Amino acid sequence: MAGVRENLLLAASNYAKATLLQQTDPEKADDLLAEALRAVGSSRESVAAIGDEYERLWLLENRQYGLDWTTDRFVEQEADLADVERRLSGAISVFTAGNFLPSPTEVRLAITESEGKYFREWLMSGTLPNDSAGAWGSQIDYLEAMGGELAIKPGVADEWEYDGATYRWHRNETPYHAEVNLAELYPEDVRHVAMYAFATITSPRAKRVRAAVGSNDSIKIILNGEVVFENSVKRALIVDDDVVWLDLKEGRNDLLLKISQGTGGWAFSFRLPDEIVRSTKNRYRIVE
Repeated sequence: MAGVRENLLLAASNYAKATLLQQTDPEKADDLLAEALRAVGSSRESVAAIGDEYERLWLLENRQYGLDWTTDRFVEQEADLADVERRLSGAISVFTAGNFLPSPTEVRLAITESEGKYFREWLMSGTLPNDSAGAWGSQIDYLEAMGGELAIKPGVADEWEYDGATYRWHRNETPYHAEVNLAELYPEDVRHVAMYAFATITSPRAKRVRAAVGSNDSIKIILNGEVVFENSVKRALIVDDDVVWLDLKEGRNDLLLKISQGTGGWAFSFRLPDEIVRSTKNRYRIVE
């Protein structure tokens, strides 16, 4: 979906430039608007094609059951992009008629690119019971059967047992720009629970990097087998609420987050705001 996001950023940038040039250089503004419309249309077509291909591949190995839960997200995204396309076409018509362009907010293109990519895809454990005397930050090591929190290197579909129940690691990607909404991912079990999120960060050299983190409720960060940050607190999610310094080694670094939950909302966010980051699934790479 990277191309979709890039096209939307291009459309937003061109629309913003067009609003600035609409009086001084209307021909240039018109060209920018046309390019913005093409970019939004390309995004919509890409989402539709991805949804169709996902459905085709799913049905090769799976039954129809469970497919709609995923494909509905593609349908919703396509509908949202069609709405942007419709609003932008209307704005162009307004401009062609000699009137001022509507604000970027009105055409749903008030989009800016933030520094530092948020980590949106993680290998997740699913929910685990947080019965540690009502503590917001669970001190239970649920991963002892896999070597413990400080040694874990999970793979997709790896299973382990805790307290007589079997758990399995699985990948999840948030549809949101920054927030990983755990309450939406696990709607049946959002009271007095905990979960793990795992990713790898490949660094071209040993370096210290700044991480911006938010959580609802508590968070514990383990990097390469060492606890580097812990905040046991009951709070709502504020993106980038905590700043944590991570000492990365050259090559692969294993990152494990543990998010504990009391009641109410449940979510987290994570990014490296000073770094250029590329990713494939839950594998992130710093580019210099």
